[in-house]
Amino acid sequence: MHVVVIVLGDVGRSPRMQYHALSLLQEGFDVSLVGYEGEDLIPDLANYCDNDDDAGNSSQQLQLHLVRFTTTSALSPVLRKICPPLYFVWRLVSLMVALVWALWMRVSRRRRPVDCVLVQNPPAIPLLVVAFVYCQWLGLFSSQKPKLVIDWHNLG
Repeated sequence: MHVVVIVLGDVGRSPRMQYHALSLLQEGFDVSLVGYEGEDLIPDLANYCDNDDDAGNSSQQLQLHLVRFTTTSALSPVLRKICPPLYFVWRLVSLMVALVWALWMRVSRRRRPVDCVLVQNPPAIPLLVVAFVYCQWLGLFSSQKPKLVIDWHNLG
């Protein structure tokens, strides 16, 4: 079973989602962990990392496939100072593009089909929309649509 764990933030600064990924790996699942570039993973999780950026890896052993991305650009600080509303629109669009690229171009190219997508919430925008569309899209081309699981936290 292949589970995609998505963090809309620095993966290394999200111990909750790292421990979810570690637990899934220890239970025998193949895991793709998607999130921002940044801090190192916890050591136990780093031991599972495939250290192979080639999404076409044919190895069938269970492992962690780490997919990291960045969303910053030279345009962001300028927009933030000049026109904050436009900056927020730019930020939202850049996050959506980065997530679409990570999911459709990096995760979906793996040989194992995706069975489940686990997302951290909050933040919900644009993560939940992109994850929902991703699951629907994969369901169109396979016999089974991936399940979307939302880890709700920090609601108190």
